[in-house]
Amino acid sequence: MVTPVQEKKPSLEEPRSVKSYIIESVISLLIVVALCVTTGLVDVYGRQIDFALDPLRVLGDSFGAGGLLCFSFWGLLWVSSEGAFDIIVYGVRKVFNVTFQNLMKNSALPDSYTDYVAMKRAKKHDHHIPFFVISLVFFLVGLILSLCAI
Repeated sequence: MVTPVQEKKPSLEEPRSVKSYIIESVISLLIVVALCVTTGLVDVYGRQIDFALDPLRVLGDSFGAGGLLCFSFWGLLWVSSEGAFDIIVYGVRKVFNVTFQNLMKNSALPDSYTDYVAMKRAKKHDHHIPFFVISLVFFLVGLILSLCAI
């Protein structure tokens, strides 16, 4: 008896590969470092803090502000992935579909909000753990350097 060939569908429970974690970690590190360098340049050139006289203050501000900004952005990503903005997204998409219904014949938007929430809950949530860890480490280093500068 011949069985039909079934397509292999990716499971929602499949673990992510190490390569994807490494790529996300490198991108996260580049983002945090860019924010730290920018904050350091603002301290030195904008606030006129002499790096030679007060390096711990500049480094503490740079690491702390860069880490805190990225940590705050991670918090926004986490809250969004947990569904905090679902009603806003659904409402805007629904208004857009009603307004431009001749352009949106085959919309994938469910008819009710409960169906939309159920569809969103079925998707895998990615909490960007490397981004969280890197930004938290930078913030803690900035906090330690700021305390040493006092």
